[in-house]
Amino acid sequence: MTPSGFLNYELGYFMKKFGSGNVTVSSNMRNGLPDNVLIRGMILPRYYNRVRTNMLLIIPDGYGINRHASDVYVNPGLQYRMPGQSNWSKPGHYFDKNLHSPGRDYRTQGWQWLCINQKVNASRELIGLTQLYRQAYLMLKYPQG
Repeated sequence: MTPSGFLNYELGYFMKKFGSGNVTVSSNMRNGLPDNVLIRGMILPRYYNRVRTNMLLIIPDGYGINRHASDVYVNPGLQYRMPGQSNWSKPGHYFDKNLHSPGRDYRTQGWQWLCINQKVNASRELIGLTQLYRQAYLMLKYPQG
């Protein structure tokens, strides 16, 4: 499957899951692929200080050929308080700046970086945007790291 075909398949997944009006593909193109995909209104677990967040999935150069997706941004200011806790805490792996890809740092555009520690299996299977979304959601669901 070509990189654009793979991306179209993934976009179909997001549009079905979140509704086509809540998924926006960037008009900024890099090497024939959009720069990012925006998912609006992703529902957070109930212990967060917000009901929803937006999620920005970055499409790296070489995506679908030799690079997997790795960068995720969400709205700034997210905090959680687990049942029985009195204080709000910042989720683990939720940073003020992107430590791995400083050249493509979106925090100046109102985003906060969520560091996803990827493990690529021995077959070197590429990690796509759908897997990246799932990993990011699990990280938010279990924020204590």
